[in-house]
Amino acid sequence: MRVGKEKGVEVRLANNREGIVEVADLEKLVDDRTRVLAISHVEYTSGLRFNLKDLHDLASRHGALLVVDAIQSLGVVPLNVKDEGVDILASGAYKWLLGPFGASILYMRTDLYEELEPPLVGFRSKEKPFELEPTKLTYAKTAKKFEFSTLNYASMTGLAEAIKYLRRVGIKKVYNYVLKITEDLMQSLSTLRGVKIVTPREEKRRAGIVTIRFEEADYMEVAKKLGEKGVIVSPRFESVRMSPHIYNTEEDLSKASEEIKEIIG
Repeated sequence: MRVGKEKGVEVRLANNREGIVEVADLEKLVDDRTRVLAISHVEYTSGLRFNLKDLHDLASRHGALLVVDAIQSLGVVPLNVKDEGVDILASGAYKWLLGPFGASILYMRTDLYEELEPPLVGFRSKEKPFELEPTKLTYAKTAKKFEFSTLNYASMTGLAEAIKYLRRVGIKKVYNYVLKITEDLMQSLSTLRGVKIVTPREEKRRAGIVTIRFEEADYMEVAKKLGEKGVIVSPRFESVRMSPHIYNTEEDLSKASEEIKEIIG
């Protein structure tokens, strides 16, 4: 939105229907004037997971770049950026990657970071940063050109250790486990009167988020009462969002379902 305001770029937004945006909705907005298709791999509200290969095909047909926010998928969904055709991917560390605040990941295709100018420049952007020569601007020949200042080494180390942990467990194992416990959770929630599951039930269209709405109960009040019972959820989008990960057990999710049943009566 800022770039649009500053550069006169048109920004087209796809409207959701009950939290869901289909690829067909995006197709109506993408044409040969489109430069970037920017998308969340997994939507933070509904938990909808997009097929990135489909989005790559859509973007590439019009000469556009596919830019992906993966903060709700990295750490639980196996992802190969080259296989999926992702041009640029960014993610914070503190959600499914189980890392600390203050660290993030940026992936960019080699030919793109060679072509693009960094938005911020400092001594670390240079090919030889510790020459500290202020009159010459020679960018690093790697993605380091996008670094510009002293780094948050503590958070970077924490993120690296979190990634090592997830790799030891195995992302595929994490993925299978999370899909299994969330399927069980959705099955249990589907039996409750007055509860509507917003998240798609199909495995290929979801990840770890399960979002529900209530026909009569107030979602903020439900979230508050669940918190008092030790069930931590997020009130979002006039809904309650649950995000179980590998540290959760089947008993945790059974408790969540039972507490919701008791709260809504």
